[in-house]
Amino acid sequence: MLKTLYINNYALIHEAKIEFDSKLITLTGESGAGKSIMINALATVLGDRANHSVIRVGAEKCVIEVVFGGVSKGVKSLLKSKDYDDYEELHIRRELTSAGRSRAFINDTPAILSTVREIADELIDIYSQHEYASLNKSSFQIDYLDAFAGNKDDVLAYTRIFEELRSVSEELDSLTAKEAQVRKDRDYIQFQFDELSAATIEQDSVDDLENRLALLENAEAVISSLNSVDHLLNGERTIKEMLAEALNAIKAVRNSNSEIDQLGSRLETLSHEVSDISYDLNKIVDQVEIDPQKTRELQDRLNELNTLLHKHGKDSIEELKALAQTYEAQLLESVNFKDHLEALQIKKDEILKEAIAVAKAISDRRKKATKKFEAEVEEVLSKLGMEKSQFKVHICDSKKLYINGLDQVEFMIDANSSGTLNPVSKVASGGEMARLMLALKAVGRTQESKCQVFDEIDTGVSGEVANRIGLLMKKLSEKTQCLAITHLPGVAAKGHQHLKVYKTEVDGIVQTKVESLNEDARIEELATMFSGNKLTESALETARTMRAETD
Repeated sequence: MLKTLYINNYALIHEAKIEFDSKLITLTGESGAGKSIMINALATVLGDRANHSVIRVGAEKCVIEVVFGGVSKGVKSLLKSKDYDDYEELHIRRELTSAGRSRAFINDTPAILSTVREIADELIDIYSQHEYASLNKSSFQIDYLDAFAGNKDDVLAYTRIFEELRSVSEELDSLTAKEAQVRKDRDYIQFQFDELSAATIEQDSVDDLENRLALLENAEAVISSLNSVDHLLNGERTIKEMLAEALNAIKAVRNSNSEIDQLGSRLETLSHEVSDISYDLNKIVDQVEIDPQKTRELQDRLNELNTLLHKHGKDSIEELKALAQTYEAQLLESVNFKDHLEALQIKKDEILKEAIAVAKAISDRRKKATKKFEAEVEEVLSKLGMEKSQFKVHICDSKKLYINGLDQVEFMIDANSSGTLNPVSKVASGGEMARLMLALKAVGRTQESKCQVFDEIDTGVSGEVANRIGLLMKKLSEKTQCLAITHLPGVAAKGHQHLKVYKTEVDGIVQTKVESLNEDARIEELATMFSGNKLTESALETARTMRAETD
């Protein structure tokens, strides 16, 4: 429900805060007083195109904020999906600056206008020159017909089946495309896998091969150098012998000085290390061999691995191994495609058969209910001053399944007995659109939670027709909040709340004000609407009677 509308520096409104009743609110005022300003401001905050010329002369910024309470689960779910905080109240704010900037906020979080419009569409319908009316939408029309036809449970069941069908179809399409691509690439993948497998990349590493090759390529120099070292370690006057003599000399004077003892320990350690070096050196010499054939084999092996690394854009043997495993998995997967595709196709066919059966049952009930639905809407339209109007529901059969079934539904109307039926979206008159919506809601069986704003609904009517319009809106407001902009006292009298828009001059500047009237002020406003500027006792008495009958 619409709780509050705050307007600052918008057109002739310097500042206004309007709090709304939960049922029927009527809005009156003289022509030019600014009723349309308030509706335009409401449309602007809800995402309508911004016109910066509406910023009050001399002001740098215009601010419009609207507060909704008791929002539906659907709105809360939508807010959550857009990552907005869920509070007890929903605040939407729009700011326009004289520099041409526009900003929107949802619960004080910046928002783009498309999101504002999407959320507003679930909160309010405005029937005027603005394009907020749900009536223009095919989804609204088919939902209304389904509610009248008693299709609610079947439509919910069908929607679940349709979503499952769509999910399985998408999976099948994806797998089919993937299978086709794999089949197309299979020869290439097989070749790459065979090449990597033949290279036996699991057995070597590039670093190991490079070390072994370096040793082979320098075998003569390595053996010569190591033999020279071995001669020094184990020849005729060896380092080991000299170290032994030095260690004996130190031992002779051991315990005479701590520093000498430390030198002795170091010489002893050094002697052991030289022995270890001699052992390892001989071990390496035994391993080194001069083998041109083996050298060429290692060179070829290393070249092969480097070629593969470069070809596949990899930096290590481990990455080549992972690539080979990927190719292997793709080859194995292609073998399993056939069974998986067949199973999915069978599942899709079963779901499709079920969906078509439910959709046909829904379609039959729609067609069966159409005549009664059309007659009831026309009957209400006649009571609302549209006696010559003709209303029809056009159902287009389709072999294709849609989210709502097999049918495309469109409401058609001839509002002025022209002999031509047109889609309701092309009805030019805001008043006719509003009355058609009121008629649909009068015969409808849906549970509405959106605020309904009716602008121009009583254009061109008076007397008993106006009274019926007022009564229908009052009845509707028992289920959902309604705001009616009216120039007829018979309609205005039926509101649970009466707002008056008027112009006044403050410090020489004309301003538009909005006031919620108490009962006495309502009587005077209604009487003024009857008699014009001259307030008569007869008009006052008529207004009192009208209010008493309403209560």
